[in-house]
Amino acid sequence: VCSLKAMLSMECDFCTIDGVLRELKKVVVSEVFNRIRNFNKLNIVDLEDSLADDVLSFHESLSNKLTYTESSIIFYAKKNDCVILSSDWNFLNIAKQYVPKVYNLLQVFEGMARKKVLDYSQAAEFLEDILETNHCLPKEECESVLKKWKSK
Repeated sequence: VCSLKAMLSMECDFCTIDGVLRELKKVVVSEVFNRIRNFNKLNIVDLEDSLADDVLSFHESLSNKLTYTESSIIFYAKKNDCVILSSDWNFLNIAKQYVPKVYNLLQVFEGMARKKVLDYSQAAEFLEDILETNHCLPKEECESVLKKWKSK
């Protein structure tokens, strides 16, 4: 959330599905949620009712490895040739089987620092904040990256 403004300043379009926002609304305070929802470069996709059966079939084919919302993200990304960005390594490992362009949070921050959207100290600061609440991240890999970024 802290780095969202910087990320959305990059030269590309961003979208999320409505289900992700419903999930996000449960875990972030309303002020932060409203800031996220109101970014004008963030397109919110409502998966059409006509696709509901296809998404459900795809979700069932994953044998309960992911939530319905996660399955919907992969389905949408595959159908529309989108890039997936996430901090959930388990989700990303499954998504890589279906979508060719899948990136983890460390890759996103590294890219933002290389493109000078963030400097390395900002990327390190944001990652440290995220590590406090996101337990899906591989701690050892993050600590190694933090050490590298702080030395730049």
